[in-house]
Amino acid sequence: MRSTLKSVRVGVGLLMLVAAVHLTSAAFGEDKQSAGSRDDAAAFDPIRFGGRTDFQVSALAEVPRQVARAAQRENCDVEKGMKQIPLRFLVERERRLVLVYCQWILGSHLVFDLKDARHPKLVVFPFLAQNTGFGTTPRPGLITWRKEAGEFEAETGTDMCPSSRLRHVYRLGRTEGVTSGTSSFVLVRVDVTARGCGGNQPWSTVWQAPNWPESMIVR
Repeated sequence: MRSTLKSVRVGVGLLMLVAAVHLTSAAFGEDKQSAGSRDDAAAFDPIRFGGRTDFQVSALAEVPRQVARAAQRENCDVEKGMKQIPLRFLVERERRLVLVYCQWILGSHLVFDLKDARHPKLVVFPFLAQNTGFGTTPRPGLITWRKEAGEFEAETGTDMCPSSRLRHVYRLGRTEGVTSGTSSFVLVRVDVTARGCGGNQPWSTVWQAPNWPESMIVR
């Protein structure tokens, strides 16, 4: 009988201990979750376009933290890149974008879609593959926005002599944005130029997108 009572007391004691540990862990988890929520809220900055469709940021202190983090995940030194080219915020076709220049061995812009301003999404571009066909890259080169033409030009190449340079010309996608909900860039032309030791040669087009038949256009 005594042995049975002792076993019951031990069992009850263990149950109480487990319950206490569980309650403590749950409370700690809630506190940790609350702290995490506060940290998340503190880790984002508002991106105020204020009716503007094209503006630049040249001071590191003004770079939204979520944009800086997104660039850093791509091994981009935002501060170093800004010394060459400021960040550029754009609104085109109701899509908000930010162009971040990164000073790698071959410098290039990164483009982030700001549909979710708290979580900038890296945009990838169609790009001429080395031997044949096309691939994709998040590093298309130095981007110039031609607003009048509605085109983005991305140049890439080296400063070596002699060498060649590529220029990919894009426009913002239409149907793709409707179906995917994120910005897409459509490749419309690829140009090439040779950089000789005495100066650059004129650009020549090596590929141009055809117009699709009417039956293939999604409306």
